[in-house]
Amino acid sequence: QPFEKLASFDEVDPEFHVELFIQKVDQCKIMFDFYDPSSDIQGKELKRITLHELTSFISTTRMTFTSEMYEHVVEMFKVNVFRPIPPPVNPVGEIYDPDEDEPVYELAWPHMQMVYEFFLRFVESPDFN
Repeated sequence: QPFEKLASFDEVDPEFHVELFIQKVDQCKIMFDFYDPSSDIQGKELKRITLHELTSFISTTRMTFTSEMYEHVVEMFKVNVFRPIPPPVNPVGEIYDPDEDEPVYELAWPHMQMVYEFFLRFVESPDFN
């Protein structure tokens, strides 16, 4: 399913913030192939922007978190962070030696880092219960 640009929180009435928050969190469950840098560039950028917007929103807006919000946030965190670890491979071809070789980083780390940051801000929020 394509990643679509949703309205910003400033564009909707506060009474719709919870609904928009959940829609944005659910959109962030869409995963992208970071092993192909040319695939779905727009979707990757929209997800990055949405994660930033969600993080800013919970950092600057006071509201009561609903149980539905908790469920969606935990599910989005799970989908983005819990994944199989690829086997250690040395790009040069020999067996990977963690003491000798440069680390091989997860290509999706920039998005994963934003997911971690959002989740941390969510659980540290004064509105977290």
